[in-house]
Amino acid sequence: MKKGLGVLLVLAAVALAGDGLGGKITGGRAKKLVDKGLPLIKQADVIWNAWILDEIENEELTAKLKKAIQLYDEGTALLHQAVEIQNDAGVNHRLNIAARRLQKMRFYVSFRLEKRRRPLPPPPTKPGEKPEPPPEEATGPPPRPPRAELEDETSPAVSFPTGQPPAALSGADLPRFLEVPEVNKAHLSAIKERIRDYFDAFRANKILRRHRLCRGKGTFTNGAPCEECHGTGNEINLHYFRKAFWTSYAPTLRDAEGALGALAVFYDRAQRDNSVLGPVVSSFKIADVEYQGYWAKVNVAANTKAGKKDYVISLISIGSSWFFFNPATDGALLPKEMQ
Repeated sequence: MKKGLGVLLVLAAVALAGDGLGGKITGGRAKKLVDKGLPLIKQADVIWNAWILDEIENEELTAKLKKAIQLYDEGTALLHQAVEIQNDAGVNHRLNIAARRLQKMRFYVSFRLEKRRRPLPPPPTKPGEKPEPPPEEATGPPPRPPRAELEDETSPAVSFPTGQPPAALSGADLPRFLEVPEVNKAHLSAIKERIRDYFDAFRANKILRRHRLCRGKGTFTNGAPCEECHGTGNEINLHYFRKAFWTSYAPTLRDAEGALGALAVFYDRAQRDNSVLGPVVSSFKIADVEYQGYWAKVNVAANTKAGKKDYVISLISIGSSWFFFNPATDGALLPKEMQ
């Protein structure tokens, strides 16, 4: 993104801060959620710092990392609930860092520590040949990733098109596992809830509703156009707007430079041209969920005012929370084995 355009987008976001796209969490339920979540994240940070400094004894490593994963999971879920109420760039930045650390620890446990305790199946043999014995179980913990790699929390440079949402639904395919993970019912429920929240936002009178000032006419009785709704007769409900185009995506996207500015510009465009929001959804059905433990792919059939439409949506898990996967920003949430 060009620097000048990036500045303009940020200024646009600031200008719309009072409308709920930006701002700072200072009170209410959102502040209570932050106050509850941050101490959990700080506790996990203590273990994180000890881990990257190689200060945890081998016999304690698995238990310590699992404890930190649990703390990060609970803490990030609380912070996410807070930014769903009031978008706060500072809170989301803290959420993004915690989410990245959670994933790095989570994948180290899954792909390094616990995987070493599960012998690989012997390869196929030719007739008459004896099968090779499974590899001996490794002793001691595997080396952790280099400290520089663990400390790298920089976001990739992303270019956001002007007047478009920061991200769009993607059916990106990710590497599958040789052994399909057993479906976690809590995860499956979270996946379906994310899908429902998204499509519910596009139902009639949700993301777009009648503008009360001009009573949905776009003009006043004297013929003057309604400047507040730009003559559309409608107004955007920011709660559903942010749910559809912002908080359904991972904190890695929301923390990327220029993302909030792009959202603000799109919001302004959508208020002037309601059609860019997409068609009204009258009904939808989750047809299939392919669950891969760390990511999932969902097929959705929707009936809209524009006709029937099928969607293929990829989601990624951050602990027990699930978000729409954006290939441009979410690579840091995956281990190298899956990139």
